[in-house]
Amino acid sequence: RSVIKFLTKEGTSPSEIHKRLQAVYGTDAPSFSTVKAWARQFRFGKETVADEPRTGRPADATSDEIVERVSDLIAENDRLTKNQLAEMLNISPGSALRILRDSLGMVKVGGRWVSSTREAAKASDSD
Repeated sequence: RSVIKFLTKEGTSPSEIHKRLQAVYGTDAPSFSTVKAWARQFRFGKETVADEPRTGRPADATSDEIVERVSDLIAENDRLTKNQLAEMLNISPGSALRILRDSLGMVKVGGRWVSSTREAAKASDSD
């Protein structure tokens, strides 16, 4: 970004900046659309090369606090879906599923979340 900023301030076109970056960095160079977008921002007065703060979901949806909240919610209602949990906790459905399976060791059986160790024991009892 610093190189894009410098060359833009020198008056170099985005296509020329992209060519020069490709000559040095090869396939690791940013795409032309990325170069064009950053050059535009610098032309219109952006000074920093850092990302702006973002709003939205927390970066770590699997924090101990979230895992505990998922566990509490499932203890109250083991029929909740991953989508319902995600909506309740403002996390993605994928994060909800990851917490249920990886952090809490649960599987869905007959529409209910149960401990995978309980299911494994049940399966071995029936052998």
